Amino acid sequence: MKLKREWVVRVVKILLVIEIAWLVLANLFLSTGLAPWAINRKPEKRTITWEHAWTLWPACVYLRGLERAESWVSRRGKPIDPSESSAAGEAPAEPEAVAEDEPVRETTGR
Repeated sequence: MKLKREWVVRVVKILLVIEIAWLVLANLFLSTGLAPWAINRKPEKRTITWEHAWTLWPACVYLRGLERAESWVSRRGKPIDPSESSAAGEAPAEPEAVAEDEPVRETTGR
């Protein structure tokens, strides 16, 4: 029984260290210039900016003052007017709105 209790304590300590490391590293990444640099590597396609961001656990980021700008380009390399409807579905009619302080979650295409 003592051995089982030691393993539980050890696992809890490891999980606490991982959570603290996540909080420190992820929030430093979001608060410094590294996150905007990593996200906006191709500003001619998409630019995302925010006033303040924080995270408590993986896959859940809270953003305040989120601004998003996208440039839609057709297959022929010509800019597409987002106000025009596209039969091929190349550009949406209106950009997606994100409410302030709403968690933004990344999803995969599975």
